[in-house]
Amino acid sequence: MTPKTIAVAGASGLIASATLPRLEAAGWNVVRLVRKPARHAGERSWDPTAETAGLFEGCQAVLNLAGHSIADWPWTRSTRRKILESRLAATSTLAKAAKAQGVETFVNGSAIGYYGNQADRELPESSPAGTGFLAEVCQAWERALSPLASSATRTVVLRTGIVLASRGGSLPPQWNASRRGLGAILGYGSQWISWIQLEDVSRAIAHLLADPRLHGPVNLCAPNPVRQREFAGALDMAVGRKTRLRAPSWVLRTLLGKFADELLLASQRGVPTALTESGFTWEFPRIHDALGRLRSEFA
Repeated sequence: MTPKTIAVAGASGLIASATLPRLEAAGWNVVRLVRKPARHAGERSWDPTAETAGLFEGCQAVLNLAGHSIADWPWTRSTRRKILESRLAATSTLAKAAKAQGVETFVNGSAIGYYGNQADRELPESSPAGTGFLAEVCQAWERALSPLASSATRTVVLRTGIVLASRGGSLPPQWNASRRGLGAILGYGSQWISWIQLEDVSRAIAHLLADPRLHGPVNLCAPNPVRQREFAGALDMAVGRKTRLRAPSWVLRTLLGKFADELLLASQRGVPTALTESGFTWEFPRIHDALGRLRSEFA
């Protein structure tokens, strides 16, 4: 079988760092899109704000993970604009190029934050969008794929939960705090956390690239979300400490403002219906397994 080629934007990020080696091992030729002059055949230079003729020449698929980090706090007006515009510009430019060049499959980032704060409600992919800054960012991000709506390109949107990894994302500071006895239950601890271990992220992306039945939004999360207090307890067990602290909601809001409401206190009980129905199986379906797998990497 002739190897397929995939172009990747955001190739230096956490998810891509785990996914690209897996794709290469599966036989994909990976082309990294870079914003500086390309140095070798495995790179192509691009500008997210300008269309580039022939950007996807020879490519059958695109994986777009580009976007400014939402963890860039404080959320000043400038930062919020950067978070939004970095996603819209990149996605719009890449979608137009993919349509013009007949790319077979386009996989684009989004986040479980699409649903906003939904309390105890289960959230399959058919659930309505929520409200708040992150929900609005995700909705605009997904709308930026509109050039592909009238094309034959299979489009997949990754509504990714909290990614658990030892070398990036939100887990390392939480792990280190818990190891020092400074882990905390946030608010009442009843908010749902949709999470996924990094290895399962890379496995799921490889799976959906290979399965032509998958299209549209895909909740990229484990099948067993947990409440924040359960997450804190599982983290305690992994690090061998006991959480004794509580961070009241009003304290978090006073210190962090909307950042607290949307990233620490929002409740999102994601259900990965699309992945489950496609036959995908998780290596780490439960939180204790996922955190236990990472223990040696934090040693």
